Amino acid sequence: MKKFILFFSTLLLLLNYYAESLGRSVHRPKDPTLPEISVRWTNGTRLYHLKSSHLEFYPFFGIFEKQFFQNHLLPSGPIAYRNAPEKAVQADILNSQIEELLEEIKQKKKTFKNFIILTRKNFNRKKSCGMMVLKFKNYPFILKLCMETPKTFTNPYCKGLDNIWFFPLGGGMNRHLAGLTRIKNLETIKNKLSQHPEWSTTVDLPNKWHWVPKKQDWLEISGTNMGDQKQVSIQIPATYCIIADAIEAQEELSIFNTEHTTFAMSLCNYLELGLDPHINNFMIEKNTKKIVIVDTEHFPSVVGIKKKVTFDGYFAWYTYLASKCAKNWFFRTKDERLTAQKAKHTWNPTLSS
Repeated sequence: MKKFILFFSTLLLLLNYYAESLGRSVHRPKDPTLPEISVRWTNGTRLYHLKSSHLEFYPFFGIFEKQFFQNHLLPSGPIAYRNAPEKAVQADILNSQIEELLEEIKQKKKTFKNFIILTRKNFNRKKSCGMMVLKFKNYPFILKLCMETPKTFTNPYCKGLDNIWFFPLGGGMNRHLAGLTRIKNLETIKNKLSQHPEWSTTVDLPNKWHWVPKKQDWLEISGTNMGDQKQVSIQIPATYCIIADAIEAQEELSIFNTEHTTFAMSLCNYLELGLDPHINNFMIEKNTKKIVIVDTEHFPSVVGIKKKVTFDGYFAWYTYLASKCAKNWFFRTKDERLTAQKAKHTWNPTLSS
């Protein structure tokens, strides 16, 4: 199955490359309205470019808010354990271990002194880019590490299959940008759950914080023909982490359990699909017996949903995503692309893309 998915994704990639780069005719003039991003280090001069009809304003210029990001950095002092508040670890220890991890990654190491790798399917070890999920060996915290350079940021195809699929679905979305939605969306979900008579007491989320290295590099992204703006630019962190409470699971929800899937889809519909319905994003916590949502990426941002949708089950959800991906990748007209560029997101009408 994995080989088939890899083959199919590679085929789609080649077809997309042909459509985007080669076009239907060498004599056909270039589209002057085609969106483009240029990326460089903020203290550098060399630019890397990506031009594609899939690029939209919102993923690049509507997600990151520097003040919000800084307000949610890992605090100094002791960081209490989730289910043992009498225990804590000093933030300086976590900081030191993450800095050491970054050095090990630069050295292209496959294993790390202070961390267990949970998943690195979206991480390119040779290029040191993408997203990797790890667990502290000695402390009950999860680390989601995101790293990019100007060169890798403009290459949507070097960091795993997820990024390949997200690119046409989410207007150029990648894991680096999607990760910047996690904590803001977590706060939105908490607020929404607090208003529900049942789920306010039976559903929970882990604590999460942003983290950046001491020597932080920033990417400067400039956009042309993005949304209704001719030129736009933003700076985002090149390397950052999300630190979250590790959840000790008593039971993980299963796609083969009707009660589990009905609950998960009902919850996601209540949250206006602000949460990825993937069943692995939910687990029953051992100590509290609550259902904990472990992944809080803002799903509409990730897959480019611009209006409220609901699904009566997982088949309908998967069918919707597959048809949307095919439509965005191969069957979208120029007028539809321009409309998508300027369509407003109903969950935040102040942001247009």
